[in-house]
Amino acid sequence: MNETKKPLGYMTLINNTRKAIYPLNDFFINYTFYKKENWGHLRNLINIFLDAYAEKYNRQDGFHFINGDVVVETQYEYYITGETKQPTQDIKIDETENKGRTFVEFQNKSRTNPPIAIRASNYSGLAINEVQDDTKVSQIWLLAENDDDLLLRQAISNYRTREENTGAYYPRDLNIMFISLPRLAEENNIYGELSKLLMGMEVEELSIELKQIAEMFQREFENFKEDKEAVKRMTVLEEKMEEAKLEGRAEGIAIGESRALDNLIRNRIARGDSIEQLQMFAAEIGVSFERLDELLKES
Repeated sequence: MNETKKPLGYMTLINNTRKAIYPLNDFFINYTFYKKENWGHLRNLINIFLDAYAEKYNRQDGFHFINGDVVVETQYEYYITGETKQPTQDIKIDETENKGRTFVEFQNKSRTNPPIAIRASNYSGLAINEVQDDTKVSQIWLLAENDDDLLLRQAISNYRTREENTGAYYPRDLNIMFISLPRLAEENNIYGELSKLLMGMEVEELSIELKQIAEMFQREFENFKEDKEAVKRMTVLEEKMEEAKLEGRAEGIAIGESRALDNLIRNRIARGDSIEQLQMFAAEIGVSFERLDELLKES
């Protein structure tokens, strides 16, 4: 799909460069759903994709819709402070009237370090440990790039998780769902409209429900670009990412992205960065804390 993408607008950073902001920008999406007034829109957004799965595959089991009032946790505060924490998904949605919890990841790239499959497995372990046995748990990945190892060449794939030692399935409502936004965007329906909206593509006409979501994103962009703390932190993030790209570009071409990222970490270990600084840098360039520990031990 080669459609031209249109940003919500441009944020002027402290160094006077302009940053295009799309709905799926990690920092922006966490900023948007950090606000309580947007929690209902998030619930509706996720339920639209769950309805797509139910309709396409004529299934009502193996997942659960998000019902009633919700409480949402995001990673926004960690973006603002620059602190590191245990790796977890972007967003956690708890239903206040039901025993239901949904984790959501808005994923822009299909190639990550560690790979998505490993991250999803790790997140499931964390989710299992922090909820009661009778709580319905879902993990949902909205993918802006296709990964057919996960999607199996479908628009949506849904997996039930097994207990690692015995191979027994967990309860039916403990699942991991991968949703291809590019594939759904090819459809002429509400699922396609929402997928295009999230990826920043033009949509000729939005339904009333999606107009409310689109208006929310545009409103929050106007707030985001004027938020001094957000502008400051976005500037830092962009500068660090550019630094990482410049340091790793030549080496990455020669020996591969993974080894190049390892060497960026080694350089900072050699110059005496603190553990906190190393953890923050590792998180920003996509190196897992487990790999960071390995590199620290070898040094």
